[in-house]
Amino acid sequence: MADPALMQQDMPLGYRFCPTDEELVGHYLRHKLMADDPSIHDTIPEIDVCNFEPGELPAVVSSFSLNKSGEPEWYFFSPRGYKYPNSNRCNRATSSGYWKVTGQDRKIRDLATNNVIGTKKSLVFYQGRTKSNWIIHEYDLFPPNQGTYVLCKLTRKYEKKTKEKTDKTRKTKDTMAAEYGNQANDMIPGLQIPESGDFGGSPHEVGSTSEMLLDEPEDAFDVDSFLLWSLSEDK
Repeated sequence: MADPALMQQDMPLGYRFCPTDEELVGHYLRHKLMADDPSIHDTIPEIDVCNFEPGELPAVVSSFSLNKSGEPEWYFFSPRGYKYPNSNRCNRATSSGYWKVTGQDRKIRDLATNNVIGTKKSLVFYQGRTKSNWIIHEYDLFPPNQGTYVLCKLTRKYEKKTKEKTDKTRKTKDTMAAEYGNQANDMIPGLQIPESGDFGGSPHEVGSTSEMLLDEPEDAFDVDSFLLWSLSEDK
């Protein structure tokens, strides 16, 4: 096996291990199953996915692989295990949870011939009914279940991205609500209070009925009482 330190020195600046789906199936997985190129294990090690929890896998994969690109993706071969003898149901359980298949399998084609050479399956790790943010893309030959190994690509969906997206959506909604409120205010005409002279009367006539009653003096002059008093005096 090559020295990891020397291998890193030989790599150009900015080197990343970013194989395509076709390369993972047509080169790495095919040579693994044919057992004709042991050098592929320097890049992609062999690890049983059921023996480790998702959080342990990155360190385990990095310790066996010479690929130190620093990317948040980890590749490894995993032996195919079955739940029961003479069964096609794969065993994907760990001590604390299990890997659950989600979505439909995707076909991987050879770019030169357009023939289907493999499949890509997506799995999410669950602890009981709790869904985690660990994801595995499982590569297999086509037709599936031909070999004793599958190739796994482990990734993690960080919650920070989800939170940033939620905050951005909330900020957009708040901005739209504020703009809508400003537009609504612009559409409401302002209340214009006319001058007292416009009504042709005194300022008291502009006010409400209650204001007019309050402005009326308590000792108002009684015309009827004055007339009765005047007639009695004449007699």
